Amino acid sequence: MHDLADYDICILKNNMVNCELNEAKYIADYILVLEKLSSYNILFVVRATDNIICPGENFQELVWGEDKGFLWSFPGFLQGKKIYCVHTEAYMRKFNDNLYVLENNTSSKELKVLQNISYYSSIIKSLLGRNACLFFIPFLKPQYSMLTILSSRTGKPLLYATQNFLRLYISDTDIIQKLADLITSGLLSHHTIISIIKGIIGYNKINVFTSGNELFIETERFDLTYKKLGKGREIIIHDH
Repeated sequence: MHDLADYDICILKNNMVNCELNEAKYIADYILVLEKLSSYNILFVVRATDNIICPGENFQELVWGEDKGFLWSFPGFLQGKKIYCVHTEAYMRKFNDNLYVLENNTSSKELKVLQNISYYSSIIKSLLGRNACLFFIPFLKPQYSMLTILSSRTGKPLLYATQNFLRLYISDTDIIQKLADLITSGLLSHHTIISIIKGIIGYNKINVFTSGNELFIETERFDLTYKKLGKGREIIIHDH
């Protein structure tokens, strides 16, 4: 349980942001960056017509008059990390259980993408908690997608969101690309994927390295060898 010192208030007005604890700034018209997340909860105060989306565990909103408060809760493993939030007037529509779409109109192509990410929703719930939500933002540039925020301006929205998230913890581009492909392929059980992600962010002991076109993952529970073969993949798992 966190105390009140773990809360911050950020006032967003006229493309300016003022926070009591966090260092935050706009880097584009609708992109807000928290340089080094330093609170478990942030109350963003915006106009009543606005929405603010962050890669958090859950959110609550309250409208009073011309203002709206978005209370975002963040997981411990994002503390000290640089994260992006989206501040937008776009309409937020609930698509299914924990998936939201931010835009008034959604193309048939985008709807097909949404139908294909249900398994990823389950991963997010397992990682962040059952109240965690995914946000599909068609106008978002891929470089700002991360973890729970997906952009449709790429053919592989899950891959970009996962790559951007992994960059918080891994500097090796080759490992990031192979891991992101493995995690978003849908070929592994949710339990295996969660073990990999939690190991990377420090929940459990894990070792990840590459050799040639192979990726090796060593954990306390299993060892995994991953090799991409043209359009196919070879995955070998040895339980301990």
